[in-house]
Amino acid sequence: MGDRDQASEIGRNKMPKWDRDNVEVGTFLRRFERVGKAQKWMDADLLRHLPLSLEKGAEDWYCRLNPLPQTWTELKDLMPSRFRSSRFLEQTENSLKSRTLRWGESISEYHDAILALFFELEVLGKAYTDQEKADQLTEGLHGEMLRDVTLMAPANPPEFLAAAEKAVRISRSTERKKKNRGGGQLLGPDTLERVERKYAIVLPKIMGQK
Repeated sequence: MGDRDQASEIGRNKMPKWDRDNVEVGTFLRRFERVGKAQKWMDADLLRHLPLSLEKGAEDWYCRLNPLPQTWTELKDLMPSRFRSSRFLEQTENSLKSRTLRWGESISEYHDAILALFFELEVLGKAYTDQEKADQLTEGLHGEMLRDVTLMAPANPPEFLAAAEKAVRISRSTERKKKNRGGGQLLGPDTLERVERKYAIVLPKIMGQK
């Protein structure tokens, strides 16, 4: 078996699978293309191997295609037009606008989810500045966290993360001072609940602490 055949065999074993429902079609195509390129596949290889990654309804759809796409670009354009809602752009924009920090979600997870939505929209032709991304990240926060990060005015996503970490440090310092003024007593359940709700309970994860 030659080097190219070996690479193809390895690639077939590692390629992502898609059945129409497991992930969004654009996400699947990007993963498939990224893994294929890592195997040094050309566009013709991607076109030839993609049917092997299709399952269930997606495989049925491909088997019914007539004529079959003759280029990778043709197939890559055809699949989103077939499997995406006509309102996909609008729905993604609405998802971005309504996305907020969720209970039990770390700031880094929230940050990555927001940027993933921005990326999806940019793939569709929309354009956003770093400031717009930072503003959207900030707007999804709650309570004192929203206030503190807003006052720091981050200008891009990395500055947003730094501002969130600083807000955590300030909050911890404030609570320690309150604890010391109280004679070193442990924080009561009411105070703990207030702190957790203020920063959505998950912020210690930012600092890598439990």
